[in-house]
Amino acid sequence: MTIVHYEYRYKRPPRKKKPVALEVPAVVTRRKPAPGKVEAPPPAKSAIVTIRKRGSDVPDLTPAEHQRRGDAAEALFREMKRRASR
Repeated sequence: MTIVHYEYRYKRPPRKKKPVALEVPAVVTRRKPAPGKVEAPPPAKSAIVTIRKRGSDVPDLTPAEHQRRGDAAEALFREMKRRASR
């Protein structure tokens, strides 16, 4: 028969992290009133906050231009792999 000695040691739970402000601009939007209804005065703070996605810097491409850029990227990657394997 084996004697087993066990001591329970209490471990405190980790501290909660404090909230951090977002570093992106927030866009506050308001709903437009239905036609024919009188607009209510705006509230002090809006309850609906939306963040819009930033637009890309790449202009709209035709399918042919998109294919050419993809082929050029593949060729560049193949060349990089070839040089790295020397």
